[in-house]
Amino acid sequence: MPSLTRDVQILLTTIIRQNNEKEEFKEVYKGTYKNSGEIEFLSFVKKDENFGKIDYRIIIRPNKVHLSRSGELSLQQRFDLNKKTESLYKHPYGNMLMLTETKSIKHRKMSKVQKGHVQIIYDLSINDEENKEHHLVVTYMEEK
Repeated sequence: MPSLTRDVQILLTTIIRQNNEKEEFKEVYKGTYKNSGEIEFLSFVKKDENFGKIDYRIIIRPNKVHLSRSGELSLQQRFDLNKKTESLYKHPYGNMLMLTETKSIKHRKMSKVQKGHVQIIYDLSINDEENKEHHLVVTYMEEK
């Protein structure tokens, strides 16, 4: 039986590496959290100045993470450990094919005494461009 929905603070950190160059992005959101057994559900809304409201949902399972965005930008991206997946990133200026190869998923469930945390390391190619290594770290904690 799923738990009650809880309000959480979510920190998204994205690191992109290519050819000895590194870009890092950090964003903080207020969202909601639910869990059911081994599965955790996070959701939040990003208000983008160019594309309006974008709804995010992250579903975390053992060795699998599903990230979806809906709104002007939409995406259904799957991270399956040691597998390659395809997704279509729908953008107002056109669609982009994304190829994701997940190398590592580390996960710690949220509890009353610790923050939840998932770290995904993956290679990403968009429209057959050169792969870039990505690190996506999602940290979430209950708001007091």
